[in-house]
Formats: sequence, structure tokens, C-alpha cells
Amino acid sequence: MSRPVLASCTSAQLLGITGPKYRSVRDDQGLKHILLSNSLAAVPCHEHVPFISSDDLEMYKRLDQTNLNAMTCLNELIGHECGRLIQKDSAGNINFDMGNIPLSPFTGLAIKSGYAAGEIPKSVFGGMYNALNECLAESIALVLMKEEEVLEALGVIQAGVTAKEGTAPTDEDYLQGRFLLIHGTVLYNAYLQIIWLALNGLASCDPEKKVCNSNASVICRAASQKSVLQTWAEAHDRARFGILKTLLLAVPSPLKIRNHPDGEANLTTKLSNDLVYMAGHRAVSDLATHLHVYKCTADFECGRDYFESITTVDGLALTWRDAAMVRKKPRPLFVMGNTFLETGEVRYQTYPATREGLIQSWADRGV
Repeated sequence: MSRPVLASCTSAQLLGITGPKYRSVRDDQGLKHILLSNSLAAVPCHEHVPFISSDDLEMYKRLDQTNLNAMTCLNELIGHECGRLIQKDSAGNINFDMGNIPLSPFTGLAIKSGYAAGEIPKSVFGGMYNALNECLAESIALVLMKEEEVLEALGVIQAGVTAKEGTAPTDEDYLQGRFLLIHGTVLYNAYLQIIWLALNGLASCDPEKKVCNSNASVICRAASQKSVLQTWAEAHDRARFGILKTLLLAVPSPLKIRNHPDGEANLTTKLSNDLVYMAGHRAVSDLATHLHVYKCTADFECGRDYFESITTVDGLALTWRDAAMVRKKPRPLFVMGNTFLETGEVRYQTYPATREGLIQSWADRGV
């Protein structure tokens, strides 16, 4: 469902929320995802769009909010919430039938790892977990974007309706709802959006600053098996770069990234519509399968090696990062209002989208 949010006392701009947060309740009763419509609408998706080819730019700008809505729903509702962790409880009971042990889809043999009592994915995978989990959720969302029934359920396309071949919709067509998006166009632009976010997100990677993959706040497996990782300021950026690199490694690859020959720090992406639908989908499905199995079976060693291999920024990717740094813009300020109760009346206070307005909004919240 979609609802506007009146005010949100958070340090980040939330696009949606999923609840309830208690796993036992979610497992028994299910869960809901709420899109915060006015928060989502405020995301400046196409004010600054480097690296997208001129052939794709117009349609990309038309569909950015549509894709962001759909991907957010699938990411949160299914990407983060699917699967079952293989684990023991405090009494030593295992949550699967020992006479019918789950098989690894990679080896065909019985799984050999799982979560001990008290362990959770964060304690097993340490510092890489947030990025790994976001990469899994984004991959699952992309996989599901290929399913027409899913897009119909989200209201993105309508069953049994296709666009006229060779016709381009006008702004009025969009406003009046006369143009109904076709499935392939939505899927193509969903991939394009992830690629664009991944390239821009390279600015949050510091390839020279290395950290150990451990979580010092808990005693965890990752802490006892440290590996040196490049530093990322944002887990989502590393996650999306993992998808981008997976697409580049696919055979045949649906994606080409071209550095400008004049020496300018700029890039152009070219995505094959046909290959996205086939090779791209297979590659991202394989990525989702690997991360899902590693997470569910607490396979830290294989998960670490696999995830590091697709998220290390080296070679040509370092030049892409240079281009991202040159074209990096200051992050836009998102300022939420506050409500005040005065003599029995509710007053809503807005603030300008400036540094002063942002600080004042938090000062008035008194938290």
C-alpha cells in the first residue's frame, strides 16, 4: 500500500517501511510494506543523470519513479523477507528433518553449515552482511521484474494490453493513462536504473582505505576469520556494484561501459534489450541463488569469497570511480516538517530545504 507520511523522525530518508519487525509474528501472520509516497516522490531521480546514453535518457526519465516504486516493493517485501535460515535453537533442535537434509543447489550434496543457537546472519558475516543482504534483495527484485504477473499486481502494466508497435507516447498520453507500459520496457529500464545507481555509487568506495571484515561488537565467526576489504560508505552502493559486475561478467554480457576517448572523465553505458531479457536475467538469477544459499546456510567462507570477487573495485572500475567522483553532486537535503499541539489544535510546521532548515527541524523535535 502507499501512504503519504506527515512527519518522520529519522536520520535517513525512508522510502518505505515493512512490518511488523518481530520475525515470529511475520512468520505466522505475514507482513505488509508501506510506500511513503511523498518521500518517494521527493527523490531527485533525474535532476542529474550522467552516464546514460542519449538513446535511453528520455524513457529512463519517464520511468524512474515507476521503477523505483516497483523495485522498492519487491526489495522490501520479498527480497529481504524470503528464505529460511538453517539453524539450531537453544535446546539443540534443528529446524529441518534430519532424515531429509536440504541439498546444496551447487553440489547436489547435503548442506554442511548452519546457524548455531544465538547466531544471526549479522554475527556470522560481520561487516559485509549489510551489503551482501542488500545485493540479495536487489537481485531478487530484478529477477521478479521479469514476471508480468508481478508487474500487473503492482499496477505497473495491465494484463492483455500492449503498446502499438512503432509509436511513441506523448506526455499527454502518460497524464491521461492512455499509454500502458509494456513489460520489456519496464524490465530494461529497471536494469538501467541499477546500473546508473551502481556507477554513481562508486563515489562512496575508497579503494585505498582497507578494513577487516569483522564485527567488533559481537563474538562472531567473521571476527576470527578476518579478510581485508575496501571501504564503502554505503551498503547499497556496494550491493549495486556487485550486480553491475555480474552483468559485465555474464556470457554474453548485456552491458558495455565506454570511457570517452578524449580523456574526459565520463562514461556511456549501452545495454542490450535482448540480452538483458536472457543473459542478464540468468546472471542475476545465479547471483541471487548464490547469496541466498550462503545466507540461509551460514556459509561464511564461500559467501565472503564470492561477494568479494564481485564487489572489488579494480582495473577499469577505478576509472569509472574517477568519473563518478568528477560528476558527484552534493546530496540534496530532505527536510521533514513537525507537528505541534497548541490549545487543542494541531499545527504543521514546514522548513526550507536548507542546512539551517534541516537543523531547525531537528531542534524543534526535541530529540
